[in-house]
Amino acid sequence: MTVKYLPAQFAGDSVMFAFTFSAFSLGKILTMILFAKLSDRIGRKKILLLAFSLYSLGTFLAGIAQTPLQFMIFRFIKGTSAFEGVVLALINDYYKEGERGKAMAIFSASFGIGALIGSVLGGYFLIWFEYKTSFFILGFVTLLSILFVFLCISNHPDQKIEIIRKTSEYLKKERKLRLNKTLKTKNYILAVIINFLLMFCLQGISTYMIFIILNHYLILEELSGLILFPITFSYIFFALVMGKKENPIRIIRFGLIILTISLFSVIILNFYDFILIFVIAAGISSSALGAITPAVDNYISSFIPKSIRGETLGIYRSLSLIGSVFGAITAGYLGNVSWIFSPFLAMAFIALISFLVSWVFLK
Repeated sequence: MTVKYLPAQFAGDSVMFAFTFSAFSLGKILTMILFAKLSDRIGRKKILLLAFSLYSLGTFLAGIAQTPLQFMIFRFIKGTSAFEGVVLALINDYYKEGERGKAMAIFSASFGIGALIGSVLGGYFLIWFEYKTSFFILGFVTLLSILFVFLCISNHPDQKIEIIRKTSEYLKKERKLRLNKTLKTKNYILAVIINFLLMFCLQGISTYMIFIILNHYLILEELSGLILFPITFSYIFFALVMGKKENPIRIIRFGLIILTISLFSVIILNFYDFILIFVIAAGISSSALGAITPAVDNYISSFIPKSIRGETLGIYRSLSLIGSVFGAITAGYLGNVSWIFSPFLAMAFIALISFLVSWVFLK
């Protein structure tokens, strides 16, 4: 669902459109590290139950919003679910290096699958129901995730042992020293920088792309899903195909150069402003992002100690989310004050910087 569920006062304002999407990421930033850290101490399952409960609550609340501010606040509450760092840690608990690529790929693809279903059905939901009713229906759907976690997810036996061992004061000090050492390693810092820039591009592109389709090409909302379908599908396909390969550095570099070229190609739209050209460029960009995202997660997972897995991945994801907030807001602002496709050129420069960092420093 896109513009109709947004308060009408800023439906056509690219900056406010970006702020609405960013409220969700801001909520994640608030709780991401805390939830990931707690998952190391009391187990992944309890935190996931809490996280998905907040997600469901925020979805229900969005359906009763009466003002733009209320809507953004409820989106913020929904964002406090912040489960990604915990899920990444859970994947690392169960999969060893050389085996986790496929699991990372499925995790990354799941976001695209959700977006794909939402983009196709969202417009029709708004034909069949009022936007408030749509949120109530989605709230009940998200309750299924709580049931799934309760019935199907369990803490890894090794983590249960770790939780018991962490009661020792000596081990608490050892854990703190290990955490500080890991956070200062070159590999960890590089992974954070690359993913920060990647999330800047991903959120900026995805948010502004929806705005372009609805407000520049004036595609009806019930048809917007059909336009977004090939773009989102390409993300899912390449996340599944490339993400499972256990050579993340090569995938990161190759994906970033493809992303850079595809984003720079929107300059063609200055001369031939056809939606087909835009969809092709966006689809190739989405393909590259689908390949890179799980590869970066796989890369950083390869050198994180087991005892601090949740907290380090939580910090990594939280810093990356800051990039996503700035990406969405930057895209919205540039589109408001400059050429309507200029945000994609800005993202192209960011992708180029990411590629240069990966080429020079990643080993």
